[in-house]
Amino acid sequence: MKSFLMVFEILVAMIRRSVTVTLLLLCITSTGCKTLTELGGIKSTNKAGNNSAIELLQSANTAYQAGQWSVAERLYLELTREVERDPYAYFQVGNTLMKQYRYAEAVNFYQKALELNPDMLQADNNRATAHMLLAESILRNMLESTQINANYNPEAHASIKKKLTLLREASSVPLQQVRSPIR
Repeated sequence: MKSFLMVFEILVAMIRRSVTVTLLLLCITSTGCKTLTELGGIKSTNKAGNNSAIELLQSANTAYQAGQWSVAERLYLELTREVERDPYAYFQVGNTLMKQYRYAEAVNFYQKALELNPDMLQADNNRATAHMLLAESILRNMLESTQINANYNPEAHASIKKKLTLLREASSVPLQQVRSPIR
């Protein structure tokens, strides 16, 4: 628990230094590609030389736009296997995971997108959002468990509550009001 709190305090300090980025990440949205030329790097063919990558992308984008997160996730994951070096596919897997409140997993996919394209600002911003939402989720769970626990510790409860408050202040907007920065 102490190591988590130390990591959390470092995260809050980092967030305070980047309030501008925090505000930007709340404004940045992601939608499916409208045309294949907007993909920026995806190839029109897969390893076998056929057009299944394009079909996968179109199906994944359609599912994403329809709010079918698990279907979109599965299709984007399949696309990452077909076109392994495309950051967009990893980015979109991250977005579908965020929509399903699976923040820790989303961080990994945004990280992979950034490894493939270090200049992908949306992936960097969404990764920061995922970290913040994950931290809030963990703190909320800890807060609830301190209230339920038979060995209720008022100091621990107050400390967790303070950290949750600091996280909200650092983000400039109460995180519970932020449904998702991704549309």
